[in-house]
Amino acid sequence: MKKLFVYILFFSVVLCYGRPPRIEKASASSALSDSQGRYPASNLIDHFAKNNRVKALKVYVDGTLIDTVAIKDSISFEQYYFKKPVYCHTIRFVIDDVYPGTMYNDTCIAEIALLNEKYDDKTFYENILLWPGPADYEGDTQYESNSGQVTSVADADKLMLLDYLPFDITGDYKQSKWDYKAQKWIETKTKVAKLNGTSSLKLTNNLPRIDGATAMYPLYSSFVRAVYPERQPVDKDDNPLLSWAYYPSINLYNSRYGGEGINYQYEQLKSIVQCNTTSWAYQRLINGETDIVFCYEPSAEEIKAAAAKGKGFNLTPICKDAFIFIVNAKNAANNVTQKQIKDIYSGRLTNWKTISGVDEPIIAYQRLENSGSQTILQSIMKGDIIMRPILEGESVSGGMFTQLRMVASDFYNYNCAIGYTFLFYMNQMAGNAGIKALSVDGIAPNKQNIQNNTYPFTQTVYAVTTGNESENTKKFIEWILSPQGQELAEKTGYIPVK
Repeated sequence: MKKLFVYILFFSVVLCYGRPPRIEKASASSALSDSQGRYPASNLIDHFAKNNRVKALKVYVDGTLIDTVAIKDSISFEQYYFKKPVYCHTIRFVIDDVYPGTMYNDTCIAEIALLNEKYDDKTFYENILLWPGPADYEGDTQYESNSGQVTSVADADKLMLLDYLPFDITGDYKQSKWDYKAQKWIETKTKVAKLNGTSSLKLTNNLPRIDGATAMYPLYSSFVRAVYPERQPVDKDDNPLLSWAYYPSINLYNSRYGGEGINYQYEQLKSIVQCNTTSWAYQRLINGETDIVFCYEPSAEEIKAAAAKGKGFNLTPICKDAFIFIVNAKNAANNVTQKQIKDIYSGRLTNWKTISGVDEPIIAYQRLENSGSQTILQSIMKGDIIMRPILEGESVSGGMFTQLRMVASDFYNYNCAIGYTFLFYMNQMAGNAGIKALSVDGIAPNKQNIQNNTYPFTQTVYAVTTGNESENTKKFIEWILSPQGQELAEKTGYIPVK
């Protein structure tokens, strides 16, 4: 019989909103899945009884306990109404008590949906946030989105961009967050790195158009702040933020201002400084829609796509970072060899025992194809075929923040999970609480080892163009390599190349 891996799909849920949503109700459902992500209906009740089920949940809003909710021992969805609408940045659910299983001590909640209005049962069941796909579903995930009026758990990678805008927005569109304890809006400021003095380069027109990877956004946003003119959204425009020169992403805009029947199109975003993930940024560069992208090395597919249009990439090294392998902070492992990494991600090594001495299966998380980190993994795995993830819907994360949270979650078996990211992203953007970076071949990914290239997976951050650069584009890249540009790279959290 195939070994059963039971994962807790319920964990501390953190919703990061620029403007907190109004939430009136939460719902939950307990369920289990086999190693293929599903159980036959005939076995579902049996497995439900054998494992623990949640009996009570503590609900924390922005860190404050507001209620303890009693959960029925039912396989169906159960709706719970807050005593009053909640405006907040974070909601955390903590399992307080369980109904004991007849055989196992695992505890699961399959889904939690946060709703912004009250529903009757029919409407609710038609509009739950996520629902399991059919048994023969073969998409990128085992879950399909059917959000309707459900409050979306937005991609934290996108929302982080708001912390690193090149300039603070003033007036009606200023950045703010809701302080639950104080019950008031608090204005926030950009965290982008700033020069000690005035930039030696100032551009006022023919500004280079920029795009790049999520992890690079704080870096090139700091360059923009130093060199580009400050501009604010113009109220007379129909959608001032869409017309603003520096709004980072149409997906971010839709996650904040879109809704049912409202979906703004990419062409409506007029920004010259965008952040559209690695693969999209390279595609825009190939199509001539941007002048510079800030990314790690392009993938083989991206090089081929550029060649198909008679183009090639010019890669200018501007700073360094480290590609790191991460585990839960409680994991007994502190080091891994390059061979073990290749064995893990090829599927040859499936247990932690030879690495840490702990007899537990290895759950190896991956990223989506053509993401910056997946491209680096593929370069490490040359000569080996990367294994198919154990659970497509759970072992492949759409964003780096999601993967870090999967590895950090104590509700997953902390001796099992391994993932990868970049040192800057872990330390500066997502926070490293609950995770740690492994040494590789006994060499830690620290500043000294990255600077002298002794850490095996030291990575270069590039300013990438396709030739025929404008004079301002050339000046901008030259300035990035100047002491001032390298000062901002170091202040942002990268390792300068000069």
